Amino acid sequence: MLSKHSLLTGVYLLSTAGCASVSHMDAGLNALIGENVSTAIAVLGKPSKMEGIGRDTLYAWTARRTEVRPETRTSDSYAGPMMNSTVRTTMNMQYEYYCNVRILVNATGRITNTAHDGNRGGCQNYDKALKKYAEQAQTKRQEKGSVN
Repeated sequence: MLSKHSLLTGVYLLSTAGCASVSHMDAGLNALIGENVSTAIAVLGKPSKMEGIGRDTLYAWTARRTEVRPETRTSDSYAGPMMNSTVRTTMNMQYEYYCNVRILVNATGRITNTAHDGNRGGCQNYDKALKKYAEQAQTKRQEKGSVN
């Protein structure tokens, strides 16, 4: 029997939109649909979390990091003729990078749905791995199509 929390988690997975700033995530994740979950693990690495949802399993990969970088800002002020000045201020700016990838797998181990969210800095490594996988999958499909 599905719990309310598990059902809501599944609905969230199925309805979440992807990162617009990371160009290969959608193509790579779509190429995984129908494959065995072991393929996703080979592409993305060990999942951060697994949760049962009825007979299905939700696999999740999470990447998070914080970066602090100094940034210099320049501002000009005008206080009348002969009183112009330029002020440069350097401040440490904190940036949060994150990425969440979710894959729903049925009882036979096949991927049935995928979703992701995050930003470019957080999803960069997953994006690269999924781009490579999508290109390999496309090549296999083309080779298979030309054989027939």
